[in-house]
Amino acid sequence: MKTKLFTLILILLGLMNSNNLNAQCQANFTNIPDSANSGGYFFFNTSPGGSAAAAFWSFGDGTSSYQSNPYHLFTTAGYHSVCLTITDSVNTCTSTYCDTIYVGTAFPTCTANFTKTVSGNTATFTNSSTSSSGIITNYYWSFGDGSNSSATNPTHIYSSGGTYTVCLTMVDSSSGCSNQKCKTVTIASTATCDAQFGVIDTGSAVYFYPLNCTPNTVTFLWNFGDGTSSTSYQPYHTYAQAGTYYACLTVTNFLNTCTDTYCDTVVYNPSTSNCNFQISYNCMLNNQVSFSVANPSSNIVSYLWSFGDSTANSTLANPTHSYANAGYYYVCLTTVTNLGCTNTVCTLVSVGVLTTCDASFTPYDSTGFVFFLPNSNNNNQTYYWTFGDGSSSFQMYPVHQYIGNGPWTACLTVIDSMANCSDQYCVVITNPVIGNCNANFIATVDSSTYLTAFTNTSTGNFTNYFWSFGDGTSSTNPNPTHIYASQGSYLACLTVYNNSTGCQSSFCDSIIVGNAQANLCDPQFYSFPDSSVVGNGVVYFGIINPCPGSTYTWSVNGVIAGTGTNPIITFVDSGWYYVCVEGITPGGTYVTCDSVYSYRLAGPTGINENGNQTYVSVSPNPTNGPLNLSFQLAQSENVSIQLMSIDGREVFSQQTKLSSGIHKQVVETEKIPSGLYLIRLQAGGKQSISRVSIQH
Repeated sequence: MKTKLFTLILILLGLMNSNNLNAQCQANFTNIPDSANSGGYFFFNTSPGGSAAAAFWSFGDGTSSYQSNPYHLFTTAGYHSVCLTITDSVNTCTSTYCDTIYVGTAFPTCTANFTKTVSGNTATFTNSSTSSSGIITNYYWSFGDGSNSSATNPTHIYSSGGTYTVCLTMVDSSSGCSNQKCKTVTIASTATCDAQFGVIDTGSAVYFYPLNCTPNTVTFLWNFGDGTSSTSYQPYHTYAQAGTYYACLTVTNFLNTCTDTYCDTVVYNPSTSNCNFQISYNCMLNNQVSFSVANPSSNIVSYLWSFGDSTANSTLANPTHSYANAGYYYVCLTTVTNLGCTNTVCTLVSVGVLTTCDASFTPYDSTGFVFFLPNSNNNNQTYYWTFGDGSSSFQMYPVHQYIGNGPWTACLTVIDSMANCSDQYCVVITNPVIGNCNANFIATVDSSTYLTAFTNTSTGNFTNYFWSFGDGTSSTNPNPTHIYASQGSYLACLTVYNNSTGCQSSFCDSIIVGNAQANLCDPQFYSFPDSSVVGNGVVYFGIINPCPGSTYTWSVNGVIAGTGTNPIITFVDSGWYYVCVEGITPGGTYVTCDSVYSYRLAGPTGINENGNQTYVSVSPNPTNGPLNLSFQLAQSENVSIQLMSIDGREVFSQQTKLSSGIHKQVVETEKIPSGLYLIRLQAGGKQSISRVSIQH
């Protein structure tokens, strides 16, 4: 979970990365409704330059403010146009940004709904959405397979069988109302599995090989008929004695949409003839392969090659064969020596350039926030992450915060349905390394050559550097330069460390190369819990990169939970929840999902911060050293002091028995990472909860 302070820092860092000096005078702000006071709003000045520019706020109700981040209470319901004007005396420039907010409960109502009919792989959708204004201006359909439509009653043809989640988002622009409805559509699978196989008795063992070469898209279960089995693609099995066996193969595709079993008799006649050899081959251009015999035991007088592609056999000693298509082929050679020894050997040959799936990745741990970077990226592939703590993500470059002690086993599964390949890779994530390091960098991109200069701005006692540029390449130079091969958005990371002191820190940032505007509308969101009442299950959400003219719909575990750029969602209990935001933008429809942790004290009912309170003075706040707590006890009490991150993790605790009177307790914060925390003091039946900012 990210704190409010961490969120604002992320937003400001993203704005500071711009190379355009005019961007330093560009007004912008975000707002969050006050969950405890209807009509109240917190406004946050997110303009580049921060407090360096003078701010003037106009709230649209005749009132104004010169505070940088004001709080305003609207007394009338309705729409209010709020404007922020910043004046930068250094750059001698002025900028104004306005946004409309709605105050009150009388929101317009609208309901998205539809019915569906399926015939074969074609689905027809009938729209039945309604709006209180009677005017619906836009429909946006997401069919669950990456395609979409803006038709009122669309018909969609699915390319393959499976269960798809179809979502309809309706927009009434006259009233500002929008709503979404999602339903599942099941298309009968057209996938087929074929378990037929062939066998080769080599004299010392039996080669088993499937007749359909799909090693990366199906699982194999062999039963050799002698009580043993195997899950290999092409097993090499030795029977204990000669005889006839009934062997079976069961294949199941990766998505479990088809399965097939095939059985056949296998005759095994062991031979002690000394005529063993191996097949050697070299791949050439245009899918040509040259074959030869390696280490023959004696003179061969007869050759019979089978190339595995239904073409004619060859009797040449060293044939060259041309394959019509790239792929996997099972090649066999039967030889006869001058002593009458006959032997058959088979091998799998990979022909041409085949698309493969690579799920290997590198985690970068920055004090509990782990950046996961796949070593290869492909927009045609599906990425599925499991983080080992019950949460998951479908993002290509997820960022995950671990809660607890670990260790955790994080895994990535990559599936490419078009290339018929899949792969999985796992890494054990240990506890974050603590030390006096703080990684950071600045990147400058040449838009014409894609040459990017990285400047290391890290601080602390580190001796080593490791850069990952987000395109599968890396560097250990202090300030490297890198040329990206194509335009796009890349996530670059720097890790600094010192093996002697144990210091380690990582920092990641997006690098925009060329015209990657389409990527900028893919919504990236942050979240943080309500710190005014710790443990109440309220979580604030926000879009880091909102696109003009876009609408956003939020869902929790598949159920619609909010709309807009800054929704507030209340969770009923502690735990991980799967949150998705769908952004309907001028450039297309994007969906981003990630796991979010909700924290509640005392179960679903939370706690009442206003009742049974005791007064505690906390100073200095913010602090970069000792934190002083002053309070008075009416009688002798057991006193408990807890310092917690705002997602509920305890970073310090102390229990002691104190007598009546005025007391001063000191909490050392030098070794606690910078951030926003909650400090709770309990004495008898009373408590106090205060927010504290630690800044080193």
